[in-house]
Amino acid sequence: MATNPDVLDAKTLQQQTWPLAEAHFKQATKSSKNRYQTLVGSNHTTDRLTDILNAAHDGQVEALFVASDRQKWGTYDVRSRQFTESDRSKLQSSSLLNLAAIYTLNCRGQVFVMDLEEMPTNTMAAAILRYPMPQKMDLVS
Repeated sequence: MATNPDVLDAKTLQQQTWPLAEAHFKQATKSSKNRYQTLVGSNHTTDRLTDILNAAHDGQVEALFVASDRQKWGTYDVRSRQFTESDRSKLQSSSLLNLAAIYTLNCRGQVFVMDLEEMPTNTMAAAILRYPMPQKMDLVS
């Protein structure tokens, strides 16, 4: 039965359209998780939050996986490229996982939110990088 979507409330519209879109989103999630597993161990993936925040800020994150049932609160300093953990009650504190997701989306990356058990790693966040993570070099004097 054809219905004009303009006359439907948001909840009804979601209930009627989700079955049509669900397979697409599940396939995209599965494909990205498989890609992560293929690249794991290379410098094209990371599950370290500091690396994820820096890479997301720089537009380097192609796909970000975030555990829906986990959270890390704190502040991220763009200049020092480090985060400081704090509890949620601090005025300057924000969700670092949400910040990574915002940076990723702003740079046209994909964000996949899932239960911890569905994550490609046993961490609260993981990322596929568009280009390799720079290797730290030891300078010899």
